[in-house]
Amino acid sequence: MYRDYAIGHAFAVLREQKGLTQGDIAEALGCEQSLISKVESGQRSIKLREMPFFAAALGLTSQELQEALLADLTNQ
Repeated sequence: MYRDYAIGHAFAVLREQKGLTQGDIAEALGCEQSLISKVESGQRSIKLREMPFFAAALGLTSQELQEALLADLTNQ
């Protein structure tokens, strides 16, 4: 559970750094804003098969997103 929270928090930080809202990400993914809220609060994890879509919504590659998430996790 803590891992999901930490990853969600890191995703939220990246999203905010890009100047995007949860609504922007939801629109790019074709999902409800509530899903993004759940990811960012740690109530739902990002599945490995979803990683490329979440990355693209941020304008990143999957590799860049994974590296950014890992960097944030190791800095906590």
